[in-house]
Amino acid sequence: MLFRSERDYFEVLAVDKPGPFNGDQQAMLKEREGLWALALQTDDARAAHGRLKAAGFHPTDPVDFARPVELPGRTTEARFSVFYFEADAVPGLRLFLCQHYTRDVVWRPDYLGQANAAKSLAHVTLVADDPDAAAKSYGRVFGTTPAPITGGFIVPAGQAEIRVLSALQAAHEFAGDPVLTYKHPVPLALGLAVSDRRA
Repeated sequence: MLFRSERDYFEVLAVDKPGPFNGDQQAMLKEREGLWALALQTDDARAAHGRLKAAGFHPTDPVDFARPVELPGRTTEARFSVFYFEADAVPGLRLFLCQHYTRDVVWRPDYLGQANAAKSLAHVTLVADDPDAAAKSYGRVFGTTPAPITGGFIVPAGQAEIRVLSALQAAHEFAGDPVLTYKHPVPLALGLAVSDRRA
């Protein structure tokens, strides 16, 4: 875990052992590394699942799972319930809702106060061949109206934003980035709010 705020945290993940809950990650890693999924917090995964189905979405069924966590002097478990939006609703991302049962295990005080001064997620940037359609899809998910920007759109998403750029604009802003060669739509960058830009 690289940073955590009251809202956000960022994890670097790998597939240690192939299993029933990491098939999507295995498939993605055959093509590329990099940004993959965005999790939204919920206090009740099953209630949220029902509300999304009633709103016309087609999420996967909620799944309960646990993973081991090594702590000083002991090993314990982090437990979650998660479900994913259907791919068509969130082009380029694996967007899922996550209910944490063991926050004290995952969000630990020793993970705070990072030297890089990161404090929260500001935006997720994607590149899409049809940024208008992709932005409208995310607007439907977050219940907000996309706003045009140069070469794309911004979709308000709670305290953060989803930025959807055209291939041309992405090539201008991220010239030379190997992610530009990946199949579109694809997540391109995270924008992080920091407490000290020099740090």
